[in-house]
Parts: sequence; C-alpha cells; structure tokens
Amino acid sequence: MVGIWLGAMARNRFKKIVICNTAAKIENTEILNSRISIIKEQGIGAIADDVIKKWFTLEFIESEIEIIKRIKSIFLTTSNEGYIQTSETVCILDLYEELEQISIPLLVIYGINDLATPPKWNEFIIKKVKHSIKLKLRTAHLSNIEAADEFNKGVIKFLS
Repeated sequence: MVGIWLGAMARNRFKKIVICNTAAKIENTEILNSRISIIKEQGIGAIADDVIKKWFTLEFIESEIEIIKRIKSIFLTTSNEGYIQTSETVCILDLYEELEQISIPLLVIYGINDLATPPKWNEFIIKKVKHSIKLKLRTAHLSNIEAADEFNKGVIKFLS
C-alpha cells in the first residue's frame, strides 16, 4: 500500500516501483477485525498460527519447517499495539483513486495462493495502472520468502 501511495504522490522521485502481495483497499476487513479482537483479549501469540497459514502455502509450511519457525519467532516480537494500529490503518485505507495517478512503470508481484491479499486485488491494480506488469508466483502472501529466487530475478529484471 505504501508503494501505491508513493507511485501516485511521489512519482517524480522514482523511475520504477515494485509492489508485492498488496491491495489498493482491503475489501473484506472481517479477518483483520477479528484478529484485533483476539489480540486485545489474548495477545499476539493467539493469532500466530493463523497468520502463518495465510502467509505461506501448506506445502511450504510442511517442507520449510526451520524457516517457518524463524518467521513465527519474529512475528511473535510484534507488539500487540503495533499490530492493532497497523491493521486498523489498512482497514480504512482506500487508494483506488491514487492508482490512476501512477504514471511510472509498476511491477506487481503476487502469489496465486495468497489468502491475505487475493490475486484479484492485485489484478485490479494491474488493470488500473497503465504501465504495470505482473509477476505471478506459486506462493501465498510472503512470496519474497516462499519463492525468493523467482521473486528476486523478477525484481532485478524489471529494475534493470
């Protein structure tokens, strides 16, 4: 979402922008609002397993156990208040109008199995931004981790 805003409002500072696994607007805030309620009652740890299941495919979770342990460990250092405030912010953020203001090349990377920011939300961005191209990966939400080589090669190719 930050990349969309930068592409619209600070486009003169960039030649190209890469965004990944994102949305111009969170169309369904039910999951985030539910997480906020759970965190307020039980803390960030109560949502950790559910978040991991949204961030990665089951295949990756089962095959990359050590990576998942590290990511979960890092996630658990997130403060309750930080997660809540970030979630509340993205729930009200609407960047639909800003999409048409992006006039520089935009690479939109997304996972075809992303449950957090579904492919259709990323495809919407691609349709609205004239100079956009897409890179679809066989991943969930954290495509830069789940398909790091493919992700990095795509970014380097686009920026070169």
